[in-house]
Amino acid sequence: MFTDCFDDHVEDLAFDCDLSLPEARQVAHLGLNAIDPEAHTDAPAGLTNPEVSHAYFEAFFGAYPHEAPWMLDAQVRRALAAGHDNAGIRVAAAHVAEHRGDIDGWIDHLDAALRHDPSFSPARVDRGYVACLQGDLATAQRLLDGVDDTRAIVLTLALKLLEPAQIRVPRNQRCPCGSGLKSKHCCDGKIRLPGGQARFLWLKLHLWLQRYAQDVALDLVAAELADGGEYDDDDVYADVFGEGTTRSLALLECGLLDRFRSTFGPLLPDDDLALVDQWRGEGHRLWEVLGVGPDRTAELVDVVDRSVRHISDVGRTCCVAPGRFLYAAVLPSGDGWFMPDHLGLTAGAADIVAAGLRAGDRPMDIAIDAYDEVRDPPM
Repeated sequence: MFTDCFDDHVEDLAFDCDLSLPEARQVAHLGLNAIDPEAHTDAPAGLTNPEVSHAYFEAFFGAYPHEAPWMLDAQVRRALAAGHDNAGIRVAAAHVAEHRGDIDGWIDHLDAALRHDPSFSPARVDRGYVACLQGDLATAQRLLDGVDDTRAIVLTLALKLLEPAQIRVPRNQRCPCGSGLKSKHCCDGKIRLPGGQARFLWLKLHLWLQRYAQDVALDLVAAELADGGEYDDDDVYADVFGEGTTRSLALLECGLLDRFRSTFGPLLPDDDLALVDQWRGEGHRLWEVLGVGPDRTAELVDVVDRSVRHISDVGRTCCVAPGRFLYAAVLPSGDGWFMPDHLGLTAGAADIVAAGLRAGDRPMDIAIDAYDEVRDPPM
């Protein structure tokens, strides 16, 4: 990929990655140096530029998902031996450590990157993610504040899940927390929405699935679930594997939640560990929506075994409406139940999903069958 990009396609690389031409050329030089140690030996110094380093890691791991870790490790070693030691090189070393499961080394390299350059955004975002995992929200907020990066914005918004929601309740009205007191004598409109911590943990998990260290693992899971990645309808394949529901399946029913716990367990607060343990063994089921309350709650019934769940904070999606069918996991949240992701189904697709569940079919096969039904309804 990088050989093709260099010279003839630097302009395309600049356009695709929103870089200047000199920055795009630096990315190309970095890629060529990773492949050929004799080429552009001073290229690793360019990792100090946050835009260059971010684009390089994205392109490198995208082009060589299996080879990137050891190629990057060799490149980091050469750079350090040549006297290049900067924030970008330390972040590259952190990616290598994360791939190896060396969490202490991952954090140490990120801290070293920030000592080199406290404003280096890739290091601030990754170290902010570590702080989120650890429950150190003050540090996370400090590191993420002002960083113009999609991941930083997502994490910053996620932190809001743990803050009391400002619900407009008249001071003389009964407080919605259930105390029986008037609002002015109780929470005074500052109500914590149910499921906040659980939703925050779920977002941590999804962000973990998007990290470079997880790309290969998730691809392997996807390929296995889709019979070796040879599913014959590319459009459906892309739709299914672009869905949050698929990531939920990978986490809950394909062993990745266990992998997350074994890797990051020592970093997680006790409350997060307790939730992870409650979620292990939970799976996707077919639910019919019985009713939706004005306080963003919903009552669901399992179509197969008729068990009922009352879930909180369902959001404002048209799928969660009385009479609709959902293929989803409903998880304990510590203060009730919540549904992190769902696939809204037509009645025909719901029949297919119910039949697959009763037959014990694989969860991803059920999801693909449901997508087929949604895309190509019978005449």
